Amino acid sequence: MPPFDILLLPLVGGYLFLLVYPLARFAHQRLDRQRLLFHSIIIGILLVVGSYMARDFVESISPGLVKELQKLIPERFRNRGFGTPFAAFNLGWMLGILFWIITLTISRFYPKLKGDSLSVYWAIRVTGDDFDKIFAEAFLEKHMLQITLRNNKVYVGYIQKLAPPTQANQLTILPVISGYRESETKKINFITEYLSVYQEYIGTGQITAIDDLEMQILVLRDEIITVNKFHTQIFDSFQGNTSTSEKE
Repeated sequence: MPPFDILLLPLVGGYLFLLVYPLARFAHQRLDRQRLLFHSIIIGILLVVGSYMARDFVESISPGLVKELQKLIPERFRNRGFGTPFAAFNLGWMLGILFWIITLTISRFYPKLKGDSLSVYWAIRVTGDDFDKIFAEAFLEKHMLQITLRNNKVYVGYIQKLAPPTQANQLTILPVISGYRESETKKINFITEYLSVYQEYIGTGQITAIDDLEMQILVLRDEIITVNKFHTQIFDSFQGNTSTSEKE
């Protein structure tokens, strides 16, 4: 019977792939541990099959090369054909790095998704709920969202960044306008407008970008009651109503 630790090598290789590759890592941070273990086993099996096929192919065209490569494997792993599980273990983290490089290369074609944001976005598309997806789409398309909180506070603004799954309970927005929702009628009254402040600071040269003001607001997702897209025409309509009420 082969040593138990050698039988675990493909499983560990599958886990390393899920750990190293950002897309897989972010996706599995949103899943339970049982599915992580199951997927590690599946990937471990695929790594073993891939390692065996690669070894068989290389051996068919260059038997001497396989023997030289086997010398790099510890002796206990070479016995009884254990070179394949050992190769599967190393193939796991190497493929994770390779896929990471490929993802970073692809991200060059998505200027709105820099760094790990592309992996976070794809992970949300695969495993996220409806809240996650509407936040991700708003971030990618630069759409304004209207968010109502449990305390009846209402914010309209842009999603500043996609939070990793470990920070999924936090939402960072750049406010454009804010107000409150009346408890009885649920009518929204906007009382604070931020765009004129941003324009004033930029126009006077005090800042070069809105982010320099550090006006971002951190909202806890558990405090959100409703969220929906906020279109410019509706925004202008609310602005007009707000101005009229202020004059009165």
